[in-house]
Amino acid sequence: MRMSLAVLLNSLLILSIPTPLVAKGKTVKITIKGADLKTPIAITDRKILANFQVWTGPGTSTADRQSLIIDWSQGPVRTAPEFLRRYQVSFHTDPNEQIVYVVYYAFSPGAEQGYVYLPGDSDEWARLNVGTIFHGVEGNWFRAWSAWERVARPLIEKAELTDSNQARQLLVRRETVHMTGQLSRQISLVRDPRLNGFNGRAQSSPPSFTPYRERASVKALAFTRH
Repeated sequence: MRMSLAVLLNSLLILSIPTPLVAKGKTVKITIKGADLKTPIAITDRKILANFQVWTGPGTSTADRQSLIIDWSQGPVRTAPEFLRRYQVSFHTDPNEQIVYVVYYAFSPGAEQGYVYLPGDSDEWARLNVGTIFHGVEGNWFRAWSAWERVARPLIEKAELTDSNQARQLLVRRETVHMTGQLSRQISLVRDPRLNGFNGRAQSSPPSFTPYRERASVKALAFTRH
């Protein structure tokens, strides 16, 4: 009886130990979306991705000073940055390129330093992140890692410039179509004879023949004969 109880307690203890939701796979893709981006940016170059792994930093055996996309060495930022463009950065791993971790990257085009926010308890991605790895510093802003800045900023700025040019070209095409339509209507109005006082007769045509005019012409002819 005691042996069976001990086995049962051990089984319950094992079942109560939390297990990781995902395996510690390598990052196979990073997607960036938000702010003025019409379509997400996907980073799939494995040489670049090798620098930005999820299972690194505080709370891990590596305790890297710079990892993920964060410079951990400078600690959390005391005052949350304001008036910056914010982008959602998602980390994908195998199998099936599933999203295992999400942070927010923010920067201003005119400033050298960017920032990264780790979602806290009340944030959308907090539960997913903690289920993947618990750093113990969630809910804070950190300075972005310079290696990430060198990769992300040019990609974001290029994508936004492309989107802006496409939007400008679309606007020009719409204005051209609108102006062409207006011009076509104006040409139609000019060519419409009904709108120019034309009644279907030439202006130099003789007056219409009436009985009164016929009698007047006969009298005039008779007078000249006398």
